[in-house]
Parts: sequence; C-alpha cells; structure tokens
Amino acid sequence: MYSRTPVLQDSFIYTNNCVSSLYALKESDLSTMWTVTDFGFIPMPVADERYVYATDRSVLRALAKSDGHTVWYAPIVGKNSANPVISADTIYFVTWQLFADGFLYAIDKTNDSILYQRKILTIKADRKKGLRSRCGNMERADFRGWFQQNLLLLQ
Repeated sequence: MYSRTPVLQDSFIYTNNCVSSLYALKESDLSTMWTVTDFGFIPMPVADERYVYATDRSVLRALAKSDGHTVWYAPIVGKNSANPVISADTIYFVTWQLFADGFLYAIDKTNDSILYQRKILTIKADRKKGLRSRCGNMERADFRGWFQQNLLLLQ
C-alpha cells in the first residue's frame, strides 16, 4: 500500500505521480515549480520550513524547496511504505521489501545521521500458506499497537 497524500507546506504542494517523480506545485494556481524524475521508487514526501524529504529505494533524500536538488541523503534498507513523519528534528518512517526485513527509522533531519534503526517486520514466503508478514512474534493485526508503543519509547 502506498500513500498518495500530497503534502502542503508554505503555500506549496509536494506530491508524487505513483511512479518515480516528485512535484512541487504552487497552491494558488497548481503550476509546477519543479519536478524531480530520478527516483527509483515511488517517493513519499514530507516537508518542513527548509527541505522536502522523500524516500527512494535505498535512501532518504533532503531536497531544496527552491529547486528540488538533493542536499543530502541517508542510506536506508528497504523501500518506504508510507509517508514519513517529522517530529522536532527527527524524521520517522518504516521500510519494507518483499522477502526481506522491514525497519523503523529515526533520522536526524539536521545532519542526516541515523538515530534509530530497528528490524520490525519480516515477510516470508511459505509455499503452503503463501506470503505471511510478521512483526517480531506478532501477527499483522497486532503491529499497529506495537508500533505505537515503540514509537513512544523513542521520544
């Protein structure tokens, strides 16, 4: 599941095209200010007063709001599964990858350092049962509560 929720910040809308591009649009007339087309995966944006942050296949990128050029990037494992969230100077997001582990990340937005990386999700293929996702020893239905509890521990 991929979020297509646009992000509104300082009269600009940041959104993706569900393929590999990120757009900055003026809120007033929806004209395109800039487009970044070199993402390898669907970019999931979030913005603050200085940058637009977007996940790619194996990095979190900080893009200049003025023209979309990459200011810094932080290596990550997996692909983002939903829009990142900013709290104070930290960006939180979860990654996943088919037949691989998923991780909860906390990255310092001021210097691109990884503050927290924890394996939280494993997706395995079972020939008899098909795909199964597990969060530690929990079934998928319990993941939301687990995530909320562990996110509170980071703050």
